[in-house]
Amino acid sequence: MATGIPVVAANRTAIPEICSKAALLVDPTQPLAMAAALSRVINNLGLRRALISKGLARAALFSWRKTAEQTLAVFEMVYNKSREAQ
Repeated sequence: MATGIPVVAANRTAIPEICSKAALLVDPTQPLAMAAALSRVINNLGLRRALISKGLARAALFSWRKTAEQTLAVFEMVYNKSREAQ
């Protein structure tokens, strides 16, 4: 997504939540569904452009810095609570 490539992804685990409406989601156990989704992206310029635009916007919501900051905040909260409990 972050590189401007339209995404076709599995509709399992956390992938739908991460991709939101910025990807075509398919059942990974259905090869024909995957092929049909890929064909749609290849042959439908409007869909391809929409997925690229939505994908770039969605990817902009995520960063390693933000992840690190949020992880550190959780570690600090747990550490502070453990100190209070002592």
